[in-house]
Amino acid sequence: MSTTYAKRYTRLNKPRNFEITKRVALINSEICRRPLIRKDQLHDLFLEISPRPFDQIISNLFHNGFIARPHQQQELHQRVPGSQPMYLTPDRRGVQLHNAFFADPVTTPKYNQENDHMTWGYMRHQHTTTSTLISYQSSALTEPNVSFCAEPELWAHYAPDAKLNKPAFDIDEFPTLMARDFIANTPDQSSSQAAKTPLSVVI
Repeated sequence: MSTTYAKRYTRLNKPRNFEITKRVALINSEICRRPLIRKDQLHDLFLEISPRPFDQIISNLFHNGFIARPHQQQELHQRVPGSQPMYLTPDRRGVQLHNAFFADPVTTPKYNQENDHMTWGYMRHQHTTTSTLISYQSSALTEPNVSFCAEPELWAHYAPDAKLNKPAFDIDEFPTLMARDFIANTPDQSSSQAAKTPLSVVI
């Protein structure tokens, strides 16, 4: 017996092509750095973007296979009356896009790819971890004389060089890039992925 999923969990057969701007790449990478994040939490990291264009970016990323919406969350929508928050996870293309611009390593979440099923334990754990880190980051940035350095910034300082973990594109010299062109010509990340090493700080 096949399961019918609501539209919010079903990708379009012919998704809209869209330009991968610097803003889109940054939003995608924030999703990739957290295996599970609520859409409202993600929007809190980009308050300069109004809700409608933000929703359009999320929709474009989802329908083109850069991010995923766990099908299992449909169980929550069916069991609990009222509106429920949307959860987002990275998908394979999103990880490839992240690796093209950034050196910090990310991975596609490990869940059943056949039906996008996650255990509730996994979802609760990842949501708690994400919420804690975002709260810590937000609090640290509002305290005087407190500096906050996230892991991606550490990788930017210590890992990439001319030979190690060199991104395919420079986020500060952003090319004109359409989603379908990126999907059709994804940069080869095999050598870069093999080269990644743990962070070490030289004193």
